[in-house]
Amino acid sequence: MELPKRKLGKTGVDVTILGLGGKGPQDLRSRKRSGGFDPSAIDLGINYFESARAYSGSESYYGRSLRERRKEIFLTSKSHARSKKGALLHLQETLRNMKTDHLDLWQVHDVRTEEEMEEIFGPHGALEAFVEAKDKGLVRFIGVTGHHDPLITGGVSSDSTSIRF
Repeated sequence: MELPKRKLGKTGVDVTILGLGGKGPQDLRSRKRSGGFDPSAIDLGINYFESARAYSGSESYYGRSLRERRKEIFLTSKSHARSKKGALLHLQETLRNMKTDHLDLWQVHDVRTEEEMEEIFGPHGALEAFVEAKDKGLVRFIGVTGHHDPLITGGVSSDSTSIRF
């Protein structure tokens, strides 16, 4: 049985309705013991793989486990940096850890307040880094995630929202 796919926002890309996230303390402990994770999720048809700089080492696990199958997946990560400089440093580290030359989706992570939105979208804010990275081909799509107040990240009514540009 093939996993159903849906268009991801405005990207036009079909991703499986079930993805593999990079967070979870128990999962991270087991990955540390094994040096990675079993990429059989790809064999099962999953093509959406997400992580974040804040997810204690998960980008490195993905890099060790997925690099040979990079072309088969939609690879995402997130930065919790709010400044351009911080976000660009995060992206360099993410690409190195994930052993890839680009991300399919890169998102500003866990935006909680209006003040954070102003910092991210203001002068020298993280958005400048995201747009620059997209222009340089280091990321295909950019977005913002929020986990608390959907009105902060665009009015989407769910506990965990995501906006893609």
